[in-house]
Amino acid sequence: MAQGLAKLPPDSDNLAREKERGRLMEESFGAMAKQKSACPSKDKGGDVGAFPRAGFMVEPFAKAAFDLKPYQMSDVVATQFGYHLILVTGRQAGKPGVKFEDAKEVVRDIYGGRLRESLIAQLKPKATIAINPPPK
Repeated sequence: MAQGLAKLPPDSDNLAREKERGRLMEESFGAMAKQKSACPSKDKGGDVGAFPRAGFMVEPFAKAAFDLKPYQMSDVVATQFGYHLILVTGRQAGKPGVKFEDAKEVVRDIYGGRLRESLIAQLKPKATIAINPPPK
């Protein structure tokens, strides 16, 4: 990346340097993702596209992504799907004026999922799990 920035004219302003740094970072991240990643997004250079904060990605991934600023890369993020590096390349504003009736099912699904995970986390340490073979 330093070599790419060194190619800029010496009188380049900070905005031009920052744009080039972002472009180079995105380019090198994509090349490494295509080469090293096991994720289905590998073919697109690791690009998973824009996604909402809740309900689309697993929570550790979404939390890490939404804690980053554009062109900032995460530390290693562990999820049930493996280990990830996240590079945020932009932000989009949420949809204004969404009516509750239009979002009710999504809200119910997200809340139910969080409630289920919370209950499992509380009950699992105390649980005795027995697997009985089906009757013949």
